[in-house]
Amino acid sequence: MGSRPLTITGLNEATEESIHHSHSIEFASSVTIEHKKALSFSVVICTHHDDRYRDTMDAINSIQDQTISDCEIILVVDRNHALYNRFVEIFRDVSLVRIILNKDTPGLSGSRNVGVRNATGDIIAFLDDDAIADRYWLEALRDAYGDEKIIGCGGPIWPLWVSGEEKRIPEEFYWVMGCTYRGFKNVKKSVRSNFGSNMSFRRSALLHDDFDVNTGLLNDKGVGEEVDISLRILKNNPSSIIIHMPRAVVHHKIFNFRKSMKHLFNRCYQYGLNIGSYTRDIDELSGRIGKDDKDMVGYIAFESIPERIVDFLSLDESSPTYQIKIAQFVLLLLSSITIAFGMFIGKIKRINMRPE
Repeated sequence: MGSRPLTITGLNEATEESIHHSHSIEFASSVTIEHKKALSFSVVICTHHDDRYRDTMDAINSIQDQTISDCEIILVVDRNHALYNRFVEIFRDVSLVRIILNKDTPGLSGSRNVGVRNATGDIIAFLDDDAIADRYWLEALRDAYGDEKIIGCGGPIWPLWVSGEEKRIPEEFYWVMGCTYRGFKNVKKSVRSNFGSNMSFRRSALLHDDFDVNTGLLNDKGVGEEVDISLRILKNNPSSIIIHMPRAVVHHKIFNFRKSMKHLFNRCYQYGLNIGSYTRDIDELSGRIGKDDKDMVGYIAFESIPERIVDFLSLDESSPTYQIKIAQFVLLLLSSITIAFGMFIGKIKRINMRPE
């Protein structure tokens, strides 16, 4: 789909500039485009808020601008009839964009299940309504699925600072904003799960495992649906793996709420809670999912913190970055403690859930 059949909104100059200079351009030129079987794609985008209208249009336009043509877009609008009607009117004559109202189970997981049930592609990919896919995104995913044992795939997510960069948040914790973080090795490898704003699965896997509606975002609260479904899919498909593909790039808009301290510590606690709850499942699948969680902890404990201490001690108090460095170091420590506390609570909850 080399051209956009319908363009409602363009990206602002800052966004275009950020994308132009992103890491994705470096990788994209080496994508293989020859395949034994041309896989078709369904891209599911879920939205709910009226104030995400323009962002959702940006997300849709980024899929319409992909380098492969065999792709349908399924936009699921969660419990917002006015927004649903608005999109229906806009895309009335665009056959490859389907608008569906989620009247079933509310929330992100429920909406994604609606999208899956209506998808026809061999591969079902998920893109957030505030994300923008690199134009080689689907091509890179298709390249990965040439390997039959790969059942899920995603890639790096680079931040788009649409409301200004937040320098206090350490790059090691960019994952709290849904982005690839410092310390993560951006190479092709097996992982336990990908970020929800850049993930895909074979349709055959999702026909047997759907998103748990007790996890995921609902009324701006909740996380963890991608970890839950990924682990279940891996357990039910013993010879399969989920991979990270460096060329499959998505850009994620960073709004003010994602830079707040409340958001930071809430995500850290929820992450620890999820990992603690799924410790047994992760250990059972350790041979197929890599060790990114342990690598992240090791990187923070043995590389990042010592490096920042040395850097901090060498700084002059009059340096313009002095206060920022202090804030980053303090947040790094407090966030790590919050994760550890969440893991502790998660393990206790898992123990209490075991059958007698």
